[in-house]
Amino acid sequence: MFLWQELRFFSFLSSFLRSGSQAMTLAADYRRLNLFFDIESLFRYENSPVY
Repeated sequence: MFLWQELRFFSFLSSFLRSGSQAMTLAADYRRLNLFFDIESLFRYENSPVY
């Protein structure tokens, strides 16, 4: 069971490394999403009546 999960992880890792450019765009999207959520949470915090 553990070996099977490890094998799946390694196959996922190899496919992930094979599509490097796709991974870079995915990371950029993730960073953009995190930035958006940070701005949104900051906006909500500043507009919330309870501090």
